[in-house]
Amino acid sequence: MQLPKDATILGYEEQNGVTYVRYMICRSVFVQTAPPGPVTCTTYPEQKAEPAMPAVPPRREYDSVFEWNAGADSADELDGDVAMRLTMSRAVGVVVGLSVLDEAELSDPARIRHGLYFHQSEGGRLQACVLERGRRVSPIRLYDSQDTWEVRRVGGSVDYLHDGQRFYRSQQASYGLVVVGCAIYATGDFIE
Repeated sequence: MQLPKDATILGYEEQNGVTYVRYMICRSVFVQTAPPGPVTCTTYPEQKAEPAMPAVPPRREYDSVFEWNAGADSADELDGDVAMRLTMSRAVGVVVGLSVLDEAELSDPARIRHGLYFHQSEGGRLQACVLERGRRVSPIRLYDSQDTWEVRRVGGSVDYLHDGQRFYRSQQASYGLVVVGCAIYATGDFIE
């Protein structure tokens, strides 16, 4: 038998090799429309005592998630000519680029107006392409984790650079306030 948490142990007694415990519980009676009643104590007869159980440490379980359910925006809103530069390590799915605040759910990759989509081939090779409003608009490029990437807006035109070389110019102009936004697909994906 497991004793209630508020039990006061009054004593132990051993009979024929079995340990018994005598305990008392003190409680007041709850009255909904008045102060609590007086404290009353009840003494219980000897109960068979069970040996103490060792504490079980807390357990944490981690599940990997594979869905577009995470995202973020930069704190600063940018206007005029802007550039976003980064390097990208291995990722299952990350979209990062220029976005407008409060346009859609943070985790929706289609909210990124001018962005780069980093992912892997079936064989695990690192790949990237230009993704604008959820549509791939450039060929897929292979890359290494040390490569640099840039999304650059100058005079409303948006260029995409890989290791300093432009590989795509957007057909869609960009004006006004933007933030650097991202959407993340898998547990463990991150942006450096």
